[in-house]
Amino acid sequence: VSAIKATNGKGTIKVTGIIEEEEMDGRGHKLKRSSSAKASVENVLTVLKKFLDVDSNEYDIHLNFPGGIPIDGPSAGIAIATAVYSAIKGIPISSDIAMTGEISIRGKVKPVGGVVAKVEAAKLAGIKKVLIPKENWQELFRDMSIEVIPVEDISEVIDITFGRKIKKPEEISIKNPATNIAAASAHNMTGA
Repeated sequence: VSAIKATNGKGTIKVTGIIEEEEMDGRGHKLKRSSSAKASVENVLTVLKKFLDVDSNEYDIHLNFPGGIPIDGPSAGIAIATAVYSAIKGIPISSDIAMTGEISIRGKVKPVGGVVAKVEAAKLAGIKKVLIPKENWQELFRDMSIEVIPVEDISEVIDITFGRKIKKPEEISIKNPATNIAAASAHNMTGA
């Protein structure tokens, strides 16, 4: 991720290296959908603005997903958020930390698939610490010779990654009452 302060306060978002549309085989039918990685980037920008007071509109941001193959965007949610935060704040991320987890627009870290294999791959790559969704925690992680840290929300991810304490999503009050009503309605409809 690269972030450069926009000169006119109207920043841009550029996402490269991913396929704009992914084709999936739906039992003999070709289905096209927008890349989930691109959707995850948009979700992350909302979370950064809402919970970390990082306004992406003030920056020209370029995210590159090398390889040009379909990316499982949701699993990369907290990694994308951390990379964008790092680029905007100019704070490097240690090369001995890895992470996986989807991020909700409420700043919560949601479970993902393949976590055991991801932790094993991180261990083989020499990673010392892996952040995973709390809901993906398994006792077998205690005996894997790698520090596996379950996290529940973006504040924990930022705190562990950068050593900075920030407010948890539930501690942040939304200033716009209309947004509170819409959020409450959405919460009641989805049960999330």
